[in-house]
Amino acid sequence: MYGSEKALDGSDRTAFRKAEKKYKLYYDDSSKSSKKKKRPKEVDLSEVLDFKSVLESYSQNGDLSPGIIALQCDFDRPVFCLERRPGFYFIPGALEIEEQCQWIRESLTTFPQPPNRTNHNAFYGPINQIFIAAKEKKVLVEEVSVPPHLESECQPSISDRYLNRWEFYEEHTVSLKGNACKSISASVLLRKLRWSTLGLQFDWSKRNYDESLPHNKIPDSLCQLAKRMAAPAMPKGEQFQPEAAIVNYFGIGDALGGHLDDMEADWRKPIVSISLGCKAVFLLGGKSRDDPPLAMFLRSGDIVLMAGEARECFHGFYFIPGALEIEEQCQWIRESLTTFPQPPNRTNHNAFYGPINQIFIAAKEKKVLVEEVSVPPHLESECHPSISDRYLNRWEFYEEHTVSLKGNACKSISASVLLRKLRWSTLGLQFDWSKRNYDESLPHNKIPDSLCQLAKRMAAPAMPKGEQFQPEAAIVNYFGIGDALGGHLDDMEADWSKPIVSISLGCKAVFLLGGKSRDDPPLAMFLRSGDIVLMAGEARECFHELYFLGDGKPVQECT
Repeated sequence: MYGSEKALDGSDRTAFRKAEKKYKLYYDDSSKSSKKKKRPKEVDLSEVLDFKSVLESYSQNGDLSPGIIALQCDFDRPVFCLERRPGFYFIPGALEIEEQCQWIRESLTTFPQPPNRTNHNAFYGPINQIFIAAKEKKVLVEEVSVPPHLESECQPSISDRYLNRWEFYEEHTVSLKGNACKSISASVLLRKLRWSTLGLQFDWSKRNYDESLPHNKIPDSLCQLAKRMAAPAMPKGEQFQPEAAIVNYFGIGDALGGHLDDMEADWRKPIVSISLGCKAVFLLGGKSRDDPPLAMFLRSGDIVLMAGEARECFHGFYFIPGALEIEEQCQWIRESLTTFPQPPNRTNHNAFYGPINQIFIAAKEKKVLVEEVSVPPHLESECHPSISDRYLNRWEFYEEHTVSLKGNACKSISASVLLRKLRWSTLGLQFDWSKRNYDESLPHNKIPDSLCQLAKRMAAPAMPKGEQFQPEAAIVNYFGIGDALGGHLDDMEADWSKPIVSISLGCKAVFLLGGKSRDDPPLAMFLRSGDIVLMAGEARECFHELYFLGDGKPVQECT
């Protein structure tokens, strides 16, 4: 009645299905709370191939693990192949962080735009500007076209008989349309977005490309990227000409089960798969589901090519919680611009302007910081430097068009300039740059708990055995392309056995790590967004500096 014992122990599952069960994210069932609040069960990733480590080893000493080949071709970065899977190519870290962010933005704003189709088309029809509507907290409401004498009624029995369409409305206006009208928030639609199609549109019901469906060509910039990345897998003398693309959207814990991409007639040409966002485990099987698959990490910026025999191989994706993947990088970049410069945290602007609230929002709204001078009533009509020097002054943000009313003699500076000139902010215990120490008497908040937890987790490899990192202060440095932080020591703390945890976000830099004397030749290495450096013990006595790059060209002397 309940099936055989063989079925219960899973021994009838295919090798691919067993691997899927191994890497799928499951949640702790011991709690009765919702899935969002449940803790994910730990996934054993010890057998997952990591091409990031492969690349590092190959770049340092030319070493490769058995079964992995470095493709010899005229390409501007290493391309790796697998001996047992002809036609499979892996390009780790093919896209820099700036390019990843560009394509993530396009994937959310441009790619779901009609005439491109999404998974929402079947029910809601074409939806315009879903991402912007979600940001503006709008609601998609069903608009029913009914005869005039029935316009006052809006109920399902009527909407079924007449033409209906969906339109976005401000959230506060939806209640005026009556509870019987169907609606859904734009944020829910965005969260439930699963795919969009570019170029020739794919008909999922017929499982083919339908040339009769309205469509635009794939954006030229995406075509050029695909052509460039597909080159290692192309037959000699031929160039990749993409005609269609499917953009899949996943969240942590989502999966794309084992499948074949078999809709195209010519399997000699590669599928170009670009990974953006959260880290995943990619399973590459064989021509049968009974062939044991190889598990490998896919990180944001990695590119996979599958051509020839590899097109006949089953493959799937399993999305897992990462360490400091691109979505977490974006979170901390956002916090660094919006939350971290907020008072009582101090910035380099405090000495002249005092505490400044919401500098990032003011810059977005194109506001201007204006000096407000407190003077006796009989002098209020005058506003010039000789008066402001004698009386208490403070600075406030104003709309740009109102500043001229205050007179040309009043000091002012645009918020965008302030943001561009932001050089540092301090969290937790505040650092006094004039005395070069931490001043406990200065007002301060604790370091945000989420940042503390990140620092604790990342500091673990450098901590003395049995001890846990307890961050009390942090300095956030802001740099632009071409900026530099000259050679220095971080020597303000009493206990050098504890590490400094340095988190890199944004543009790429060259990090110079010297010795205990400025005469010791430094080692140059790249720092990319998402990299973390720990310096503890003797390394705390080493001079180090940073140089921020803008041209994206490789520096041969860097490791």
